[in-house]
Amino acid sequence: MKNTSQDFDINLALLEYYQAIGVNMAIDDKPNNHFIKKEISQNKTIDVTKNTIAAPSLSDISIIDTDPKQAKTIAQSAKNLQELEKLLAEFDGCALKKRATQLVFSDGNENAKIMIIGEAPGRDEDIEGKPFVGRSGQLLDKMLAAIGLDRSKVYIANIVAWRPPGNRNPTESEISVCLPFLHRQIELVKPEIILTLGAPAAHSLFNTKTPITKMRGIWREFKLADFSAKALPTFHPAFLLRQPAQKAFAWKDMLSLKSAIDEFSNLSVK
Repeated sequence: MKNTSQDFDINLALLEYYQAIGVNMAIDDKPNNHFIKKEISQNKTIDVTKNTIAAPSLSDISIIDTDPKQAKTIAQSAKNLQELEKLLAEFDGCALKKRATQLVFSDGNENAKIMIIGEAPGRDEDIEGKPFVGRSGQLLDKMLAAIGLDRSKVYIANIVAWRPPGNRNPTESEISVCLPFLHRQIELVKPEIILTLGAPAAHSLFNTKTPITKMRGIWREFKLADFSAKALPTFHPAFLLRQPAQKAFAWKDMLSLKSAIDEFSNLSVK
């Protein structure tokens, strides 16, 4: 069977995850599955999976005990973005914090009327402490520049503020405990327009499982208590790097964003 590019990406993510948690050597020349029945004599076998704790999968590695309601109470107490960032940095309810280098809170202009929301920090973002600074960020900057925007005219954040090991997607539990902080971030920024990048961001904000291919390019209204804004889902720049043919659809979405900006006299991008 041929290895696909998806297999390569999965294996690469797994290697990065092992590196992130300090696993840097192999103890055998060949891989061994220690979770199968081992023969201990001619007539007896032992099932080593019994009375043991199974190794967690990548999707389960960050188990969260914190109630999202508790996270919401903490987040809502913030009176401004500076307070919110401090509260999030002190928050220990997301296990991703223990593996990440640092919090990645935001970048751009907190007074901007356009807010861009991605999924989670990657390796470069984890090192620099700012969202979208790696290859995906460079492509995002080019996409913004093509319609007359840059980071001084937008505000950028992520659904999750710490890097998941191996750049895997954040789990539902990780998203649920971090989402109250993003909601408060949105309330404090008060954007007129929200651009979501990728499926996890769109699914989390709109509470849907609709494929991003069917969501992108369609304007929605994002509501949060008394706050509302126009929102446009589009592809994540990382996806566009893997699938260059999809850039044409992303370009249509950026033109749609520019048209929406032009409709609002109060959305100055100077």
